[in-house]
Amino acid sequence: MQLPSSAGLPMDDPLTNETDEPSNGKEVVVEAEEQQPPPPPPKDSVPTPKESGEIMKENTFRITLEKEGDIRIGLDTVARKQPPALKIKKVKDGLVKMWNASNPDLQVKEDYLILEVNGESTDIEKMYGAISANSLLRLLIQRS
Repeated sequence: MQLPSSAGLPMDDPLTNETDEPSNGKEVVVEAEEQQPPPPPPKDSVPTPKESGEIMKENTFRITLEKEGDIRIGLDTVARKQPPALKIKKVKDGLVKMWNASNPDLQVKEDYLILEVNGESTDIEKMYGAISANSLLRLLIQRS
């Protein structure tokens, strides 16, 4: 069966199966199967630490850490003034070491740079202040 297109030219009806065989004047209609969308994730699911890491560019990634109780972040860093960054000198016991154990593909290592802390990337003193003042830390890390 031919249908007129918007340009006035005939086009095939996508639901009609035309063959060269005689059809005795009957058209064969093929109905398209409706695909079901995948079910949504459960609303009460809590992201695991692995899900809170995000690769940004080839050599940078973002991690999220949450300080609880007296657990420390567990990093020795030195400040780099221009451009502002915190260079990781040592990974010690604490949140980052726990992160590394749970996230082998996004490990934080010595000589990596922290480029941003909770959106702050312009001043190293503000970056250190954000680490000490906040319980939730979003760190942008650059591999060395």
